[in-house]
Amino acid sequence: MTATRPLTSPIVSLDPDTSKSRVRAVLAAAVAVVVAAALAMIAGSLLAVFVIVGLVIVVVGAAFLWNEPNALFPIAMYVMWFEALPPGPINSGRTVAFLAIALPAARILTSSWRFPAIQPRVWLPTMLLLMWSILSLMWSAKAGGWLSEFLALFLGISYAVLFAVFVESPAQIMRLLRSFIIVGVVIGGLSMLVHYGLGYRSFGFTGGPNQYAALNVMSVPICVVLVRRSDGWWRTFFALAIPVFFFATLSAGSRSGLIGLAITSGFCFVLRPGLSIRQRVKWSVLGFVGILGGFLVAGFVDAERFSLLGFFADRGAGRLDIWAAGMDGLRDHWVLGFGLGGFQKEALQLLQKATGASLDVARQEDFKNTNTIPAHNLFFQAILDLGIVGFVLYFGTFAVAAKNLRDMLRTEWGDVAWIGLGIIVSFIGMAPFATGLNQKLPWAAVGLSGAYFVRHAVTDRATRREGRVAVGRSDGPR
Repeated sequence: MTATRPLTSPIVSLDPDTSKSRVRAVLAAAVAVVVAAALAMIAGSLLAVFVIVGLVIVVVGAAFLWNEPNALFPIAMYVMWFEALPPGPINSGRTVAFLAIALPAARILTSSWRFPAIQPRVWLPTMLLLMWSILSLMWSAKAGGWLSEFLALFLGISYAVLFAVFVESPAQIMRLLRSFIIVGVVIGGLSMLVHYGLGYRSFGFTGGPNQYAALNVMSVPICVVLVRRSDGWWRTFFALAIPVFFFATLSAGSRSGLIGLAITSGFCFVLRPGLSIRQRVKWSVLGFVGILGGFLVAGFVDAERFSLLGFFADRGAGRLDIWAAGMDGLRDHWVLGFGLGGFQKEALQLLQKATGASLDVARQEDFKNTNTIPAHNLFFQAILDLGIVGFVLYFGTFAVAAKNLRDMLRTEWGDVAWIGLGIIVSFIGMAPFATGLNQKLPWAAVGLSGAYFVRHAVTDRATRREGRVAVGRSDGPR
């Protein structure tokens, strides 16, 4: 294992990072927006107001990020809670994912900055998966479906790039994760109010109940570490955040979220750092009782969805029928799959042919509007879209990331690495019932090890050449 401290920050700001310059930038942006709005209103067109103000905001935002590129990282962290806003094809999640690739690329083309020389153990599995996904276009029946799913996968991979490039130290990422949890608790409180107060199924601002539940579940390992690292009122706050995320998951009505919570809780109870074997045995028993109690509470609070009868009354929200169709499709497409995004386009035909499968799932409003039926199982989705080769590459990427994070446990990055492992465990635990190959937090965990396994930070062409010959040199992990 070779790890070296970088020469400088991965992204170098063009202007000095001072509070005065930032205040001036914010004031200038505010003045620009107000002036633009005034000019548009004089023109007497409401559409002109929106267009001109929107353009000014985009230009000012681009200029700010160009001079303060490190600001993109905290923005990307918080946007995970709001990625469906504003509604429409260009939302905040897609915008940040695009900037995560575009901003470093632009600085490479226009300055002497270069990517840190991250070890292949971090980026090679993801690169192989990306190449196989591109190749799957060759046997995909519908190019439009392939393009849509490829762009979606690329959004997740962009978060791996973001974390690999922008994370500089354990202290930096822990500060951001602390704020990430605070934002999540506020949204969780609002979700509980919407569900238990107004009677609506709530999924925050993420665009779907399972996506929102996944964020809640993956926040639990972060809370466990923050409880251990905090004291006083903050320790109490982060401890109470765990039941908030539990009830927020129930507010979303997500069965995959409840199962993910059980698996994640087991990981947190038994595999917390610093426990002796005797303590792990004790916490295993307490964990089992706690998980069982969680299922009982969920069944009592919402028997329609979380009781044993509720789980299977509607054939798992149609999952059993979709999986039956998927098994039929695998018989002829197990090697290469249908191509990225291909199964959800072929699912209706496969449902009609599958023995014993019901077509009720095809009549659900979400599927009727999009004319697609997702696999509702990441294992099925990976192998049906990309075949056995893509399946191995996709889940192999997370297995290699877990190995990288495990290697970091006994370093100063230990807490951050344990959080990354917890996120991957949560992700795999929910995979049998989840949808979407592009979940951002697991991909962020993939990129997280890139902050540690770096050969040499490269800041110009000379040091780039130096980085190639300095592989064996080490002055300690960053």
